[in-house]
Amino acid sequence: MDAPHTSHSGDSQLIERLKISNHQLEMFALSASHDLREPVRNISRFVQLLKRQCAERLTPAECELLDTLERNAERLTRMIRETLASCRFEKKDEAVHPVLCSKIIAQVLEDLNIRIEEKKVSVFVGELPVIQANEISMKRVFQNLLINAIKFCDDHTPEIRVRLIEAKDLLPAASESLFDVVDDNEAFWIFEIHNNGISISPDHAPRIFELFYRGNASDSEDGTGLGLWICHRLLEIQGGKIAVLPSSEGGTSAFFTLPKH
Repeated sequence: MDAPHTSHSGDSQLIERLKISNHQLEMFALSASHDLREPVRNISRFVQLLKRQCAERLTPAECELLDTLERNAERLTRMIRETLASCRFEKKDEAVHPVLCSKIIAQVLEDLNIRIEEKKVSVFVGELPVIQANEISMKRVFQNLLINAIKFCDDHTPEIRVRLIEAKDLLPAASESLFDVVDDNEAFWIFEIHNNGISISPDHAPRIFELFYRGNASDSEDGTGLGLWICHRLLEIQGGKIAVLPSSEGGTSAFFTLPKH
């Protein structure tokens, strides 16, 4: 009769140690990110000062080196800012309410209007459900996925599609990524955000949700590699999953699930 009690006690101790470890890691990330902001800000200031004061004496190659340094400092600033945000987002109120997805998408598209117009992207939105979720979290998920879709869609005729799909329409690779064997697929909403750009490489797909992973993006491209990681965590908290895979019709599709409750 003692064995089950011992096992339960061991599990409780392990959970408590994990909580302490996670808290310590969070505190380290917050402290490191906070302490790094000022030195990085100073690097940016000194580069700008050097460019102004020595503009007439710098060679084109030296100017390009300073431009590269400035871009990397700006990217590091964004990474620090997003690291701080990612440490804090799980502390926000995660209350679940009925959320009208079409309303969230309309708000996100309005926020991203400048990006959409600059790239002349056509966005097609299908009929979307009312879900039980946290509205702030879902807006962030849709926004991060749409920013990615805009960035990587085709340059000549850029198109993005947002829709709800059924489990039977998923390719095997998507189904395996989104559902465990014991899952009732019909108990989940399945969303797809598809862009008609270059299909994601199989080399990058397994790592795409790692912190700061940016695939083959160049330093000049916007982004820190935190967006998809944040989507993964926000959906995980609400009982969902996410996968980004090549589409059968070309381009790349981001699929994510949420329980229908």
